[in-house]
Amino acid sequence: MAAQVIGRVANGDSGPDHDEIETNGGLHMNETEPELQEDTSSKKRAHDRAGLLPDNAPDTLPAGRCWMAFLVVVAALGGFLFGYDTGVVSGAMLQIKSPKALGPLSAGFQEAVVSSTIAGAVVGAVAATGLNDRLGRKGVLLLGTACFTGGAAVMAAAPDVITLIVGRAIVGLAVGVASHTSPLYLSELAPKAARGSITAANNVFICLGQVIASGTCCMIAHNGDPAGWRWMLGLAAVPSVAMFSGLLCLPESPAWTLRHRGPDAASRILVPLRGTKEAEIELQELLHEAQSGTADKAQAWSAMKRRGVRRALALGCFVQLLQQTVGINTIMYYSATILEMADSESAGDCSGAGELDTDSAVREICLSAPVATSQLIGGSLGMVVIDRAGRRSLVLVSLAGVVLALCSLGAAFSPMVQLQGAVAAWLPVVSMVCYLICFGLGMGPVPWTLNAEIYPFECRALCVSAATMCNWVANVLVAATFLDLSRALSTSETCPYAHPDGAFWMYACVGVVGWLVLAFGLPETKGKSIQEIQDLFEAGSHPTGAE
Repeated sequence: MAAQVIGRVANGDSGPDHDEIETNGGLHMNETEPELQEDTSSKKRAHDRAGLLPDNAPDTLPAGRCWMAFLVVVAALGGFLFGYDTGVVSGAMLQIKSPKALGPLSAGFQEAVVSSTIAGAVVGAVAATGLNDRLGRKGVLLLGTACFTGGAAVMAAAPDVITLIVGRAIVGLAVGVASHTSPLYLSELAPKAARGSITAANNVFICLGQVIASGTCCMIAHNGDPAGWRWMLGLAAVPSVAMFSGLLCLPESPAWTLRHRGPDAASRILVPLRGTKEAEIELQELLHEAQSGTADKAQAWSAMKRRGVRRALALGCFVQLLQQTVGINTIMYYSATILEMADSESAGDCSGAGELDTDSAVREICLSAPVATSQLIGGSLGMVVIDRAGRRSLVLVSLAGVVLALCSLGAAFSPMVQLQGAVAAWLPVVSMVCYLICFGLGMGPVPWTLNAEIYPFECRALCVSAATMCNWVANVLVAATFLDLSRALSTSETCPYAHPDGAFWMYACVGVVGWLVLAFGLPETKGKSIQEIQDLFEAGSHPTGAE
């Protein structure tokens, strides 16, 4: 049955007239086809057994929005895990490097603790390609949350820095899998009109995870326990267990289900989410896409030879690289350390190897909480406007603000700019807050949203994996080099640790180049179907998306 329907769509048959149609599992079937004629009462019982409404159900089902909201929250917890791990290491590092914990740690070991998670994420993003096609989106997320829980336990119990690095690498594997799969899963379950907002929810949950992590670090640091970092890292297991439990209640992606289990199974997922009429329309669109071939490796690599797919992949990889190379995770991973740098020269520490007194350490850890909250504000605004303003204009405005904030941050640390008093004390904080609000508005959600919607199904997992890997490779390079770059590019000869101005100006230059590339090369994909987006890249249309 599925093969016949797919074949009919492939031949361009839009289906019979309305008076010749009856509904079976969400698909339109012609009464003149003998094998497709089924008793209406039998079909009604089949619907009832599947938990769906009967054929005369209204287009909008009362349970649809509630169920979709639950689905979005649970799936976006993958972003929360990413955000929590990103935010918690900033506060935990000030305790970890202390001689009372696992320290003293050199700059190299500090960078290794941070970047080991990112290196693991690169491997996880690569592995997610094959896993997504074999296990489905839901299966991969279940595997990732189990891995994350195990890694959190290893970190909490780590007796030495090497074990801690291993635990963070295990968590990285899970983060890489989740960062690849969560936006993909959300995009494939979202209705076209809300695809941008729902996919951007993943970015909001990343920001929320960072805020919760910073607040958790602040509360634990106030207790004055030198081993508080173990709680900071170990509590990451709580949201991962919650996500695992929630996923058990969720459906598989309808696109993946159609490919592997047929249209009837896909319709049983779509109808509760969309309503009968919209589900049938969307299922027909999925069938049009499915008729181009199956999502095996040969098909995926064959699709990559098409000009439109290559253009889409180049853009997808570029925006992911740009997201990291404007320095976002130097701010997130090292926010407490950056604030420590601002005080280090007056404290007589120009090496970064000194130990802050308890009050100063708590202050720097707690200041990272409002810094992280600013990205949540920007990300929430981005989620609201991404389907109104569009991807293109949002990311260009966002990137322009990021560049200005980086210039301000560079000036705040420059020895050539003689700042005094409250301005010198608060300009780094204000600059980081402005940076994160601007970044969260567009540069945070748009790269993930674009990559979840611009590829055809047969190579979507492969392309998303390649773009995600670019993101994580750039993330590794930025995180593993920031402390060294901040010294090497400093304009101060006497105390380079306290003046990381050159690094921030370098990131600003990258942002300027990226803005120019996107201004001339990024098309608008707002409100377009997957097929329309593919046609846009095949045609090489004007960046605004106009024909």
